[in-house]
Formats: sequence, C-alpha cells, structure tokens
Amino acid sequence: MALTKQQVMQALNKGKYVRWTTTSGSIIVRKKNKTDYDFYVFEEGVEEAAHYLGFIHNVMLTMNDKNSNKDFEIVEPSDVEVQ
Repeated sequence: MALTKQQVMQALNKGKYVRWTTTSGSIIVRKKNKTDYDFYVFEEGVEEAAHYLGFIHNVMLTMNDKNSNKDFEIVEPSDVEVQ
C-alpha cells in the first residue's frame, strides 16, 4: 500500500519501519528518538544493508529526492537485516 508523506511521518512517529525505493536500491527508515532516525540502505546488487544514523532533515531531503519513486510502504522489523 503506497503512503503519502504525511502518512509516512505519522508511521515513523509511531515507531514503524518505512521503506521506499530510489533509482539505485531502497531505503528503510525508523525513528530512533526525538531527532534521530535509523537508515538502512539497500543498494542494488549488494545483499547486506548499510546502516546510518541521521536526523529528520535527512529523512525529508531523501523523501523529496527527485530520483525517488515515492513508493513508501510500512515494513516489518524482520525485513531489516543489518550486520
């Protein structure tokens, strides 16, 4: 189910994992605390995700990326396998 950006922010505030695709893979993000977010970046052709910690402006910039397909969806924590 595709979500609007407002629905994405509401889901993140509830501690949900949200995924969307970009031209080179996909990104899963989860709110860690009031200002920090966990990013899991899955690049095409790479099996393991890269893990980053970022702030809300990083989330908003990425969601506004013109290269993003904007197909936001809520995913289960089991979909995030980071080593």
